[in-house]
Amino acid sequence: MKKIKTAAAAAAILMVSVILWAKVGTESPGKYDEVIKISAQERDKTPEKREPEKTPTAVIDKKKAVPAAAAVSEKGAEKKEPVITGLTAEELIKRITESQERRKALKTKIEIVSKDFTYGGVQRIIGEVLIKKEDKFRIHYTEPAEQILVSDGKMLWMYVPMLNQVIRQEIEKANMDMQFYIEIESSIGFFAKYSDTKIEEKEDHYVLIMIPRDRKKIDYQEITVKTGKEEHFPFYMSIKDENMFIHVDFSDVKAYTAAEAAKLEEFNDSNFVFEIPEGADVIEGSELMGI
Repeated sequence: MKKIKTAAAAAAILMVSVILWAKVGTESPGKYDEVIKISAQERDKTPEKREPEKTPTAVIDKKKAVPAAAAVSEKGAEKKEPVITGLTAEELIKRITESQERRKALKTKIEIVSKDFTYGGVQRIIGEVLIKKEDKFRIHYTEPAEQILVSDGKMLWMYVPMLNQVIRQEIEKANMDMQFYIEIESSIGFFAKYSDTKIEEKEDHYVLIMIPRDRKKIDYQEITVKTGKEEHFPFYMSIKDENMFIHVDFSDVKAYTAAEAAKLEEFNDSNFVFEIPEGADVIEGSELMGI
């Protein structure tokens, strides 16, 4: 029974790792320095069966995110043309990074959909994420089964209430790069640095399409990011390779400065330390990883 429970919990950790870009190379995401655009001919070399673009389930404060979109007058007779900014991929990534640098904490709902090309399975996960710089996060998945993932920057806990089981792992021993969990926007710059990158401008948002040049550094065929024209936190991210396609929708995104976060109890450091329930089965992550 313990082996079954352990396997289930380990699979859950694996899913989280996949979504938060654990399949990148060993180099940490540094300052973004270069984007290479791809031509139409080069674009044709990418996988033909691209996942069709879908309208996100929710967008960051839609009212604020689309001021450049067509607007109807009070009489409903006139319609303004959408403003096309002509932003380049380099400029957009710079804005995304600057937006990340201004925030101290973040709260967002997430919906993750993964499709397995080999077996044809589809999995949908719903949850909420709290992030606090420099190294703290709390993820609470509610569907299809409740799971809680917490880190205070030194220790990582993963709890499955249905099994009453906790897996804990020291961050240092797990060899985890916390930037990929805390500074999501910086990860976009990292991906772009090692990819042929194309930007598409829509009426109310931008789309970045990245085709990694070196699969040893980033083991995906394609990465797509969508962000609003004013709010530059991504509301959609997807990754694709030969075997699977995963996309994440972010909604009800709220970013906080240090002063704002300090006033909110949910961003207190104590909320990023997991209290192990009485009677829970505790497994050391090093045992699973063979450390």
